[in-house]
Amino acid sequence: YSFLSWSNGNETFSSNGTTSFKMGTSNVSLMAQWKKNPEVKRYSVAIATGIEHGAVTVDKTLAAEGETVTITASPETGYKLQSLIVRGNNNSYVTVTGSSFVMPAQNVSISAIFTVLPPNIYAVTVSGGTANPSVGAQGTLITLTANVPDKGKVFESWNKQSNKTINRDV
Repeated sequence: YSFLSWSNGNETFSSNGTTSFKMGTSNVSLMAQWKKNPEVKRYSVAIATGIEHGAVTVDKTLAAEGETVTITASPETGYKLQSLIVRGNNNSYVTVTGSSFVMPAQNVSISAIFTVLPPNIYAVTVSGGTANPSVGAQGTLITLTANVPDKGKVFESWNKQSNKTINRDV
């Protein structure tokens, strides 16, 4: 309800909710006049089923047309959010800006696509030989080949910490 005015039954004398008047020489009976606000239609905000490799939540499950709805997408470890998709019940797409959208005058369903993060790739630096391949993700098999040692030396070992080939005298 919204305040309309103060009335004594015969006349309306103020449309302010708070007002003042000078008391006269007789009793005064006043009534606050109210009007019923129109019903605000709310539409449902649903999360689609079958979302893989992550979860989606929203800050409200019912929203009126024009309200902003905020989406939170939480990927599983090793995944990232690729896209958020909001569709109206008439299969129209609703524009998502960042992680929110403006509610249309229809129910909506939210879906998300999560994709695998690319693996971390690490470089292999070799002194006294070659590495094949010279880069790799965790678990990649790297083959080391030692250069032929100087005359009078024999290959002894690779030193992982110092990244050097250790040769010893023959």
